[in-house]
Amino acid sequence: NILDDMEGSDWEAVLIVSPCRLRGLISTFSFDPVEELRQGGKRVLVSNEDTAKQLKVIVERYKATQPQRQAARKSNEQERKREIAQRLLKGREEGARQGKHQSGPAPFGYRRDYSKRATEGVLLVPDEAESEIVQLIFREYLRLRSMKRLIKLLDEKGLRTRRGKRWSRAGVSWILKNDTYIGRVHFGDIRVKGRHDSLIAPITFNKVQQLIKANNKRGRGTTTKSKAKKKSAPKKKKTTTKTSTKQAAAPPEPAEPPLVAAPTPPAEQPAPQAESKPAPKQGPKRETRSRAARRRRVPAATVSY
Repeated sequence: NILDDMEGSDWEAVLIVSPCRLRGLISTFSFDPVEELRQGGKRVLVSNEDTAKQLKVIVERYKATQPQRQAARKSNEQERKREIAQRLLKGREEGARQGKHQSGPAPFGYRRDYSKRATEGVLLVPDEAESEIVQLIFREYLRLRSMKRLIKLLDEKGLRTRRGKRWSRAGVSWILKNDTYIGRVHFGDIRVKGRHDSLIAPITFNKVQQLIKANNKRGRGTTTKSKAKKKSAPKKKKTTTKTSTKQAAAPPEPAEPPLVAAPTPPAEQPAPQAESKPAPKQGPKRETRSRAARRRRVPAATVSY
């Protein structure tokens, strides 16, 4: 009460007779009351010297244990935040079971109605302009049967998102797969009927889901074929390079000369006969050592001539 009455009060100082009361005060609060009084322009008076010494010990002990108190205060704050988050989660789960939309902002095509917040809570109501775009997206997707053509049609008509941007594939896909437009509410594992009006008939929604699955399967088939072609393409390149290197290594064959008519040779004249000379006499040939003699390393004296 003294700290609360500091501002606008007539008293100027606090007289401490016994530090026992001050010890209990410091242990109760997470701040130093003496320092608070001094910052508030008030004086702290003690009755005698012993009281002043005891007061000094109390203040020093408070300053020494301040880090521990700060750590405890921090853990208490974290625990308090965790409890608040758990309470909020339980409240949202309970609201989802009652059919109220809980996750994030209102989906495209709806807006939040706060007029019945006190009695029924915050509910979703259709937005006139956005709901027409949602119905157009579902209707034209069944007609065009292509996400790319649908986005092109939205751009041609000048239709934009809630933020004024062009429609993307992810945004259109999110709308086509969102069961909120058939009056459903989902939060985590909770799937119940919502308390808001539906924009799309369940039959139309189911047809769209079947078409999306068919288009995804068709897209996966084309991607697998393209991947197979890419994998087989390098092998063909390798074979062609090998053949090209072999062809480059082989020497080029000489080109055949063109056929030319051979000239007629002149008539041969009989050559003059040379005088025959007697052949010179040759002496007996020296026989070489036989292979067997070389293998046996027979002396040359034993070899016959």
